[in-house]
Amino acid sequence: AAYLTNLAEQNRTNSIWNLPVSVLDLWHSRLLRVSETGRQLLQTAAAIGRGFGFDLVQTVSGRGEDEAVMGLDELVARGLLLEQNGPTYDFSHHKLRDLVYETMSLVRRRLLHRRLAERLEQQGKRLAQPFLLAGQIARHYQLAGQNEDAAAYYVQAGDYARTLFAHRESLA
Repeated sequence: AAYLTNLAEQNRTNSIWNLPVSVLDLWHSRLLRVSETGRQLLQTAAAIGRGFGFDLVQTVSGRGEDEAVMGLDELVARGLLLEQNGPTYDFSHHKLRDLVYETMSLVRRRLLHRRLAERLEQQGKRLAQPFLLAGQIARHYQLAGQNEDAAAYYVQAGDYARTLFAHRESLA
């Protein structure tokens, strides 16, 4: 009953509550063995929310280059992250990403989302079309609790969507 109540309250299809307890226990035990650096990199990766490159996770996590390399090597060796071509990294399972994200404190989530928004702003300034990142920047600022900054970028994203005749996305 508690499982169903929690699932209904969250009303999310990607919730970690959809997993069997044995899987959650296995992942929790794996996460307990991860170093502090590895944990911070995992939390940063969870806030990114998709595949990511080394530079992004290293910068946003606040870790040095050597620390980030060793931490990512640890996470790949433990089977928590997969290294792909590029090199890019991603979680070995999207529910594992959800678990790491949902067990993070609100303060850490907001910090990481603010750092991500600021990093994307820097990237956008180097692009010929900086508004291409406006939707991502807005989302991260919103999740960081910085609603005024988020609103400004949502307007930019909506204006860009309107130029593409993506009216539904523009209104959203």
